[in-house]
Amino acid sequence: MELWIKYALIAGIFIAVKDFLMKNITNKYTYIDYLIYAITISFILIWSYVLFTQHKPKPIDKQGLGVILIRILVIYLIIDPSIFKALKNTNRVGEVSALLNVSIIVAFILGIFLLNAEINKQSLLGVALIIGGVGCMNLNK
Repeated sequence: MELWIKYALIAGIFIAVKDFLMKNITNKYTYIDYLIYAITISFILIWSYVLFTQHKPKPIDKQGLGVILIRILVIYLIIDPSIFKALKNTNRVGEVSALLNVSIIVAFILGIFLLNAEINKQSLLGVALIIGGVGCMNLNK
């Protein structure tokens, strides 16, 4: 098994765990409260690591800074609040996670156009299964 597959499987398992933990958080806190605690704790842990290991970050250029800022804005202003509100308003965590996996189709299409990724029968079958699986969910419960 290729190394990237192992890492992707590990991430997939922990993303599911994260979704269930997030559901619990949505019942107790607002999104802003969650951000305050999560970012503060992350800041402390990251800078503790940097100071303890004496890690020297690579200098960042304007383009890199721009990409990082856009990513932060997209994550904290669009993606995370949407996931937070979806989980807050349902007990169907698995179905929320399944709908989030529609991102795979967008990534597949972007990969084709921006990275010249190859299209093969297995990839197309995977996309069809995702679309079919989401279509089979009874979202109007």
